[in-house]
Order: sequence, then C-alpha cells, then structure tokens
Amino acid sequence: MIDRPYLYPFYAEPHPRRDRIVLRPVVRFSIGDERLAVDALVDSGSEHVLADSTLALAVGIDLAEPVGVEPIGIGGGFVEARFVEVQGFLHPPHGVNAEPVSWVLDVGFIDSWRPLYPCILGSIGFLNQFTVTMSRFAHTTAIEPLDVFDERFGLVLPT
Repeated sequence: MIDRPYLYPFYAEPHPRRDRIVLRPVVRFSIGDERLAVDALVDSGSEHVLADSTLALAVGIDLAEPVGVEPIGIGGGFVEARFVEVQGFLHPPHGVNAEPVSWVLDVGFIDSWRPLYPCILGSIGFLNQFTVTMSRFAHTTAIEPLDVFDERFGLVLPT
C-alpha cells in the first residue's frame, strides 16, 4: 500500500455569497484506469465510495450487472447507486515521485450526479484502507499506512 505519509493541501474555492474561501479535503483518485485521475472529495460522513456513472463509462466499466443496488442518501435526497467491484488508484501528491497506490473496492455509481467532485471517498473502501487525518488548521489531508493509527495510539477496538 502506501509507504510514507502523503500530504495533500486542501483545495481552496471562492465562495461568492459569503465572500470567503471554502477549503475542501481533496485527493487525486482513479477508478479502473490509473490514467484517468480526478479530484475526489474525502468525506468522513459518507459510508461508501461513490462516483459519477460517467467515470465508469469513460474507463469501460459495465454497470449493467452490478453486485448490488442501493438507495443512498446524498445532498438531502435519495439516489440509486449501482455497486461494482473495481480497482482504485490513489495518486501521490504533486511533487512526490511515486506510483499510484492501488486496491480493489466497491464503488457505488450514480446517474445524474450532482456533487461538485466526480467522486466521494467514504468509510468503506477508502477510510478503512488508510489512516487519514484532515486538519483544517494545517489546510492539509494526511494519508498514511493503515497501521499508523495503532502505532500512534495503541490498538483501539470498536465498542
């Protein structure tokens, strides 16, 4: 997997109504083909990894026979997500000379995608693969090997 911390600066987006900058934890991520990297939002509130179905079409992933179909709450409403097992690729931050890290995960593909980013990286499939720290103070997302949390804090068992 990942052999050293990857530090991704938050993306800064102007917010015209409030006349301030909105900072978002975003990383470079690919689904199915490492050459098609997109900006993906790291979302600790999302249970799943979700993506625009046009990403599947762009890399030739067949959504006709998903491993599962679920209604997913997103953006205050419900949409249908077609889950497919795919290869995911986390790309290193700019300036880091390393190959993308890859693993197999289920992604829920959604038609009529509305979020700002074409992919949302949630708990199952992303946050359970790495130790992820998002710091608003540092404006940075740190992604480290999964066992770093245990080394830092000791084994913490869910209750």
